[in-house]
Parts: sequence; structure tokens; C-alpha cells
Amino acid sequence: MKKRIILVRHGRQNSNKCNVDVPLAPEGVLQAELLAKRLKGESFDIMYTSTLIRAIQTGDIINQELGLDVVRRAGINEIDWGDIVGLDHKERFEKYSFFMHERSLRTSDLPFPGGESGEECFNRAYPVIKEIISSKYNSILVVTHGGLIRALICGLLGIPFKHKLDFGSSLENTSLTEFLYDSETELFSLERLNDYNHLEGHIELMRSSWKEK
Repeated sequence: MKKRIILVRHGRQNSNKCNVDVPLAPEGVLQAELLAKRLKGESFDIMYTSTLIRAIQTGDIINQELGLDVVRRAGINEIDWGDIVGLDHKERFEKYSFFMHERSLRTSDLPFPGGESGEECFNRAYPVIKEIISSKYNSILVVTHGGLIRALICGLLGIPFKHKLDFGSSLENTSLTEFLYDSETELFSLERLNDYNHLEGHIELMRSSWKEK
């Protein structure tokens, strides 16, 4: 038996400050609506979301088309940026320039100052993944966050966590990343990564159009 787990990165949030718990921007609402139309007609058994507002709202918009039962789990919240939470792009590079530089080199799995490393994020999220793969459900939609998705890719595939930033220069908002889990071998395979086909033709909805200040 194989289980299909599709991870959705939430829509664009309405603040450029790091990892604050805020609703979607108008663009994020549109991203979620486009994804909902794309997923309409696909077969899912249940939806999981993180407990952060932007993920809940993204899931609610998608669920207007799918009508699934929803489970919320704090274990799949975004990686904890610690002392950097609430800073904008300029502030985090001014106040934490050494950390941001070292992080960009990808030579180790550095924890955020006062926050989590990729491995710590994965260890926090893995009980939710175990809950999913142990359940009766075979097709699961999970609305979560970019940093957590990267940590799951490494942890589920046995890749060193220092490589968590190697997977796409930027995971697009509402992009899809899909795993298959084989219950006989107890192994995961990555079937697709950062699939944002529903955003094609909408350059204003791409992350390249989101100007950080």
C-alpha cells in the first residue's frame, strides 16, 4: 500500500516581516483560489494544516472546493526563526549578518538564533507524519510552510540537513511537493517538488514579484 502526501506551501502573507502569524495578502487569497480550482476533482481523504493563520486560511480556501475534514497540528508549523521573527529583510541582514551569510553557505545545519535547526524542525514535525502514515487515509493534503517542507525533504529522504536550501532557490507560495510512502518498505519517495503550474501566466503572484524591503 502506498500513501500519497501532498504538501502545500501557504499563500502569500500580508506582511514582509519574518514568520509573523498574519493572514494572507490579496495575492495569497488569489493563489489559494487558483490552487483550489486546480485540485477540484482530485481525490483526497483528509486535510492537515499548521495552526498558523496563513496556513489555516489557505486550507480553508482550498477546502471550499474539496470539502474535506481538517486536522490542525502545531507540529507542522513553520521552522522557528527565533530572534529573527518579526524582522524585515533589511533588519535581519543588518542585525544577523554573520548568521545569514553562514546560512547561505550551506556548510552546516545552523539553528536560527534562539530558534530551530532543520533537524530540530523535522524532529518536531515527524510525529505528525507518523500519525498520517499510520492512519487509514491514503491521499492526504498538508498545508504548511516552506522551511518545514525543506526539513521534511531532508529528513524523510535521509539527506543531511545542511542541504535543506538546495531544493529550489525559492519554493513558490501554494506550490505542491508530493511524497509517496510505501508501507511495505517504510520508505518515502519524492514525486514532485515546487509544482506551481496553477500560477503560470500570473507573474504578479510569483515570489519574484514580492518586493522585500
